[in-house]
Parts: sequence; C-alpha cells; structure tokens
Amino acid sequence: MQAIGSVVLDTNIAIAFMAGDRLIRQRIADADQVILSIVVVGELFFGAHRSGRLEHNLKRAEELAANSEVVDVTMETARNYGVIKTALRRKGTPIPDNDIWIAAVAQQYGAAIATRDSHFDSVENLAVVRWYIALNFAARSRIDHLSGFSRCPADHDQADAACEQQHRGRLWD
Repeated sequence: MQAIGSVVLDTNIAIAFMAGDRLIRQRIADADQVILSIVVVGELFFGAHRSGRLEHNLKRAEELAANSEVVDVTMETARNYGVIKTALRRKGTPIPDNDIWIAAVAQQYGAAIATRDSHFDSVENLAVVRWYIALNFAARSRIDHLSGFSRCPADHDQADAACEQQHRGRLWD
C-alpha cells in the first residue's frame, strides 16, 4: 500500500486502532506521520472512564499516545479554530466543537484528518481521508450488546449512516 503522508487521527479512528482493527492498523502503518491531538487523547480518557474496564482502556490510550506525536493546542490552533467555526456558522453547517479543534490541528500541521465522520467535509481547506473500520461479526455483536442498539447491517462497507451513529465511539470493552 502507498504511504499517505501525515494524518491526524479522529477519535473514532483512534478507538478502532486500539480495538485492533486490522485495516485501520495497516493504514496507520502506511502513514508517514501519525498525529494525535490532545483533544482526541482527552476523548479517549473520557471513553475509558465510561467503560467497564477502566485500567485496561486507560493503558491502551496511554500506549497509543506514547506511539504517536501528541500535539497540544497552541495560539495557531486557536486562530484556525476561530476561522473554521466562523466559516461553518456562516454556512449553517455546525460540527461538534471538539471536531473543530481536531480540524484546526490538522490544518496547522498540513495533515489530512483520518475519520469516519462526514461532517469534516464541511471544513474548508481540510484534507479528509475516510477510513471505515472492518469489524468482524463478534466485534459488531459486542458493540451492539454494549451499546444497547439493534443490529446494523453486516456489510459495513456500505457505511450506513444510522449504523455509523450507533457505533460512534462504542468500541470500548
């Protein structure tokens, strides 16, 4: 597979990586540089605290952070955030604030954002690579059980919007 340059991981991709998704792991291995925003790290710690296996998931988040370039929010990031949020508000296409921070980091480092979320497409001057996770039947069943949601279609390559909503951030043990 061809190297893809620098990528900033969105939280859903970081979670899939930590869950052992083979396709995500391969794509990350093919990246020249993997950048993790401190905002994503915070979301990972939040997810760990909500999980049934706190210590295990905290350790996984720490390991991912230790093997990535973790970047903090700077004045440049804050300026990018202001520009992005203003443009989104003018277009009437708001996205979650944490995702604006993640997009601002990607712009700051001239990196693409690796995500499953389509709302990043609304952000101007942002390269987006959409990485879908390759869940096996057992993983999908575990997610459905833990989340309390009904079964999604088995073919995740279709990226059904409702299924995306159900599975967002639910790969914790």
